Amino acid sequence: MKHIGAALPKVANAIKRAFNPDGLNIIQNNGEFADQSVFHIHFHLIPRYENDIDGFGYKWETHEDILDNDAKQQIAEQIQAQF
Repeated sequence: MKHIGAALPKVANAIKRAFNPDGLNIIQNNGEFADQSVFHIHFHLIPRYENDIDGFGYKWETHEDILDNDAKQQIAEQIQAQF
């Protein structure tokens, strides 16, 4: 856990530098009734913008169809470039 705690601010800051969001949600769902669907520890870092209309709330909505694998890879490379 210590390593995750050290990594989270680094990843969060890389996302902030890469995408200049107005805010950032860092979320960890724990347990079936908290909507955890992958049962190992992981965190969601979600850049937020003033006019977000993505439906984000307490219930996750799937947006897998919005980005293809090339777009996801490009986002990952933008974040990696900030380290």
